[in-house]
Amino acid sequence: MLNNPKLEQINPISINLTGIRLLVIFSLLLESPKTAEEINEYFERNNYPKECFSVDTLRNDMNALRYAGCEITRADKTNDYKYKLLAHPFELDIDETEVLNLLKLYKKAYLFLNIPQLINLENLFNLLANYTKRESVSEELKGISLLKDIDKELLKTLLIAEKNKNIISFKYKSPTAGMLNYKFKLCYLNFRSEKLYINGYNLTYNKFSFLPAANIIPPISIHLEDTQLYTTEIRTVYELKNQAMKNFQEKFDEKIIETHSDKILVEYTAYDFFKLNQRILEYGPNCTVISPESVRNYTISTLKQMYEVYKND
Repeated sequence: MLNNPKLEQINPISINLTGIRLLVIFSLLLESPKTAEEINEYFERNNYPKECFSVDTLRNDMNALRYAGCEITRADKTNDYKYKLLAHPFELDIDETEVLNLLKLYKKAYLFLNIPQLINLENLFNLLANYTKRESVSEELKGISLLKDIDKELLKTLLIAEKNKNIISFKYKSPTAGMLNYKFKLCYLNFRSEKLYINGYNLTYNKFSFLPAANIIPPISIHLEDTQLYTTEIRTVYELKNQAMKNFQEKFDEKIIETHSDKILVEYTAYDFFKLNQRILEYGPNCTVISPESVRNYTISTLKQMYEVYKND
């Protein structure tokens, strides 16, 4: 739906009230069919700066929209006395090639945008879908967003939990085990293979893990307990070669546990899975994770995801 003007802020002296009324009615009909009563109630609820208008006034408004090129049904018994917008002259003629180009651009850009920006993009695609004349193109536009199957209120809660590193509880639909209850310390959100995942410490199983957000069943509960109580030490061993070995300098959280002529083994102690992953990636191709298996698999998954982003460039 279009962004309606804030009706209570309209100055009836400086603006044409009939024009505003027509724009709002057009916007309401874009959203869904409406009865005269529903339209009138909207104006009442939003403090339209004029007394409620009659059915005759609304009929004149509909005729004005029809004169502007809108195709609107009559409100009678056959359609539950609702006005329905069938077509309008403001539609866009987007073809399949243009949608494909939008999809390619989106696939290259989504990893560099934050979740609110991606939600705004999804809203834009849905708006374009409402304006296009081609039904097949409309469906393709609605299918571009990688967040299309995720509840937006759930996303807002996840973003709050990510910012505050909260502990959350939720129901999770496992493809293999069915419905599960999880308690989870959320560290961050990211994409893998074009799916949004939550990453953190799974308190139900006492291990770090990542789960696809689309499998989470809303609502999510945020706990206000001290998340430091669930800080768990992660000891990771990785092998450094070549330039990484030559330039290596021990930091407070790293120590060399084995030295060879062509490599060194380093133990890294971390309390944040995200920082651990970043440290490993800093060493580039001269670093190989030895243990634990969970960190090794996570690194492999991250590298595969990066490859998918850059392979076509």
